[in-house]
Amino acid sequence: MRPLLAVLILLALPAAAPAKGIHDSLRVEWRSIPDGLRAGETWAARFVLLAPNDTVLLLYDARPVVRLSSDAREVRAPARMRGNGEWVARVRLPAAGSYRISLEGFDPRDPQRFLAVEPPLRVPAAAAAPAPGDGRPPWPLLAAAPVAALGLVLARRRRPAR
Repeated sequence: MRPLLAVLILLALPAAAPAKGIHDSLRVEWRSIPDGLRAGETWAARFVLLAPNDTVLLLYDARPVVRLSSDAREVRAPARMRGNGEWVARVRLPAAGSYRISLEGFDPRDPQRFLAVEPPLRVPAAAAAPAPGDGRPPWPLLAAAPVAALGLVLARRRRPAR
């Protein structure tokens, strides 16, 4: 009887191992990076969760949050899953500085687990607004010019003949 029990236990172990291992070896593949964005702009952080065999996982019970943190600030943006297994979080970049990026809440079995992204993100200062009279054409006036020209043409057509 004991050998039969030992065989049953040994047969049950391999079936339980993959269920545990899939969450232990979850990986994140980032599909977007915030290159070229400045302080105050919004990064559409896109990523997928991958199984050990590089298959995209559809973890409907996950609640991933993209987190940017520095010594002075922290920004958290919850992600929403799209239909193809890709997650998207809209992260508003705070003031200029260096920020650590991490992903939290993606593992339903271990909500405290997080993945850090290296190296830190450097956010440049926001672009300065152009000063008035800097040589650029005044766009509202240029947009109104065709409307004014059309009005003049229509006004001439309506004049009664003498």
